[in-house]
Amino acid sequence: MSCKKDAPVYGEETPADSWYEVCAGVVRTCRYLPDGHRQVTGFFFPGDLIGVDGPMRRAAAEAVTPAVLHRYDHRLIDCPTERNEADASLVDRVLKHALRSAEDRVALLGLRSAAERVAGFLISMSAQAGQDGTIELPMCRLDIADHLALTTETVSRTLSQFARRRLIGFCGPQRVRILDRCELEDMAGGPGTAAANEWEIRRDNTIAGDRARVMAAVAAPDASAWTRRSPQ
Repeated sequence: MSCKKDAPVYGEETPADSWYEVCAGVVRTCRYLPDGHRQVTGFFFPGDLIGVDGPMRRAAAEAVTPAVLHRYDHRLIDCPTERNEADASLVDRVLKHALRSAEDRVALLGLRSAAERVAGFLISMSAQAGQDGTIELPMCRLDIADHLALTTETVSRTLSQFARRRLIGFCGPQRVRILDRCELEDMAGGPGTAAANEWEIRRDNTIAGDRARVMAAVAAPDASAWTRRSPQ
């Protein structure tokens, strides 16, 4: 299935009859609280899996950029007798991925200060670094703030402080290069093991990787999102 930027993939509190693999683009999961606030529970990139929860969705999923996803029937997880060997391997990867995502979210919110949380977020995002070492951040600062339980002003101020301290450098409106990884890891409480685990998952997922390369041109991220929606 294809989704336009900001379009819903599925809604919160809807039946979980399927789960999805991100083939191209970026997707966020979020919960809308009774007081009107939004909690972004995760960002997902090509090779990542979403929607494993059930029987009802605990969070909604929305496209951060134009995205392409592959839909799987939830019966692959719910009905072990219907699985073949390939399905069993896929389900094993799905469940491990869901567990790692939950653990990473708990670890990130366990960091106390704004600087620690932003540092942890950048380290986790370093799994997306290109060959030149830069990290693409297609989400706006409001998305990052709602993910880290901070305000947009705090996120912007903290990133500016990191830049002044030469911990990071801005390579464009949505591109960041980590200049002092050791300092950021120390600030976040240790090496970025979560990012390393995510990289291993994506590296091993050759099928999704091939599909993402084919479909990347179909769903290229909107490079103007950061400057259009984010305070400087």
